[in-house]
Amino acid sequence: MRRFFLVIVLLAASVAVGYWWLQDHFYAPGPSTDIVRIQVEQGESARTVLTQLAKVGAVSQPRAVELYLRIARHNKPPRIQVGLYEIPAGS
Repeated sequence: MRRFFLVIVLLAASVAVGYWWLQDHFYAPGPSTDIVRIQVEQGESARTVLTQLAKVGAVSQPRAVELYLRIARHNKPPRIQVGLYEIPAGS
């Protein structure tokens, strides 16, 4: 019985630490030191947009951000708005 309780506590702690890590990457400032501009086209997914942001240096962990969005939105896809976006340095 003690082992079962220990396993449950360790599992809960692992989930909590994992969620904190994802949340930290979601809210962390971007690594870019310059203004970044990206064009979001009709039908692009969050993964595509996050990959674009990673390529231009605005996001350091696009998969972590995507996973956090899935968890935080209860597996609902985020609404992606078409347009040209300018992202300030370090945002």
